[in-house]
Amino acid sequence: MSLTQDAISIIMKKNFWEPYIEIEEQNILFAINRIQKPKINPIAEKRVEDIWAQKVNESKERGRTLTSDPLFGVLSVEQEGNKCILNVYESEYKYVVASRNFQIPGYCEYFLGVRGICFFESNEVKYIILGERKKEITYMGGDIEPIPAGLIEPEDLKDDPVRTALMRELREEIPPTDEDDVVRITPITLKRNRQYVSFDIRCLVELNSRWLRKYKICQKTDCIEIQSAKNDFPEHERIIGVSTTHLSTFILANGGRLTHSKDAFLDIQQVVNLS
Repeated sequence: MSLTQDAISIIMKKNFWEPYIEIEEQNILFAINRIQKPKINPIAEKRVEDIWAQKVNESKERGRTLTSDPLFGVLSVEQEGNKCILNVYESEYKYVVASRNFQIPGYCEYFLGVRGICFFESNEVKYIILGERKKEITYMGGDIEPIPAGLIEPEDLKDDPVRTALMRELREEIPPTDEDDVVRITPITLKRNRQYVSFDIRCLVELNSRWLRKYKICQKTDCIEIQSAKNDFPEHERIIGVSTTHLSTFILANGGRLTHSKDAFLDIQQVVNLS
């Protein structure tokens, strides 16, 4: 069932994501080509350090530690047939923080991430897996998002970077998910966000019945709640499944909490047609 026009209107309002490469080939491949990081002018570099120092101090006041972990910036994207080549360079998280909202005139870096749109089928009904971020998380706390999502890290490049990053995020966000729980991972598009200065490799991730048996399932009014048998979920207050037939109703009821990732709900429509 496709999203209603009212639901699409909510998603499109203040939506900063834009298609960068629309992928039509079934067997699209993402390749990552590492290059040297472009030089930053000293004035911009100084502003990066100042912004980062401020964020670190703010985190300390909240009793948290903020670290500038390694990640990848995207310089350019090329397409050769069914292969999408991302020219990337190693960077750090502090440059993400400084680039957001274009705080430094003339300076901006885009960073490479992955977002999975996870779903499973039960009694011939497809359910989209969503996470409600814990409110104490400083960035996007309280938002409802398709999961998993995260930035590609240097360790991910040792094997298939997209699959490796998605599996790492799955293990972190909805443990105890593992490789045997995944039916398939299907890349569907590459999108860019000018506000969050990031590229998203979007993928559909189908989970099997083995995965579902690991959790306690509770029926709610507008969704099912997926409860961990052993412990809480690290980043999310709760994990839920919303059927594709009730997705528009869910979006209309929760539109104000779909902020940073709401564009992914447009991609969710592809789940309905996935055979």
